[in-house]
Amino acid sequence: MSKAIMSLLARAPEFADHGHDGRFTMRQLLAVTGVHELLISKFGFSRRTIWSYASGQWLPELALLATIASVSRQPLHRVIRGQVLPWSSADTSSIATSKIRTPRNWEVLERELEALASGPAYVNLEKACERLNLGRTAAKAHFPDLVARIVQRGKLSRAESSAATKRARLSEMRDAFRLLVAAGVYPSCRKIVKISGADFRTVGDGYKKMLDEEWLRVGGETNLRRRPASSTSVNRGGS
Repeated sequence: MSKAIMSLLARAPEFADHGHDGRFTMRQLLAVTGVHELLISKFGFSRRTIWSYASGQWLPELALLATIASVSRQPLHRVIRGQVLPWSSADTSSIATSKIRTPRNWEVLERELEALASGPAYVNLEKACERLNLGRTAAKAHFPDLVARIVQRGKLSRAESSAATKRARLSEMRDAFRLLVAAGVYPSCRKIVKISGADFRTVGDGYKKMLDEEWLRVGGETNLRRRPASSTSVNRGGS
């Protein structure tokens, strides 16, 4: 919403005669002493993020500009135009009392991040930082071990989820195999895929292992005989 407001402000008559288009405000602001440091200390911006603003790739949010106006004690409309005076030329006597955020208690943040990293439910790094109102760059700088643990846990979580999905797909294909054999129909790959709705490519080598196990199980229970492997490929089309 704030970006939409910025876009509207950029087109307002008040700013038209200043050639302001709403996208290059930060390029002008970052040339002012104090703004660069504020973005790092207050917002935890990385240098890459600041570069994106400075190059005009990102439209600054109104909340960010309002913070710059508050800290520098300068009118918001001047900040929106990118016409901020250096801190030394502004009312610097009140800058110390106008800070929006008190110094971070890193020990408390570490305990809270530790709780999220070790909790029963997996929380990815982005959500963990969001809950703590902490930038990812700052988190990596102050708590590299905890961040690494969260990232590693994410990899394990995704691997477990993938394995569970694979097991479910194989179970569906196994059921389809047994249904076909019970009906006296040859369990071709195409029929198994059609009945189960599961693509054999999503289960990899597990599909062949499942076939081996099932054909061994029904060896003396059916007159059906397993065809050569080449004819069971869905691409070759066993009907």
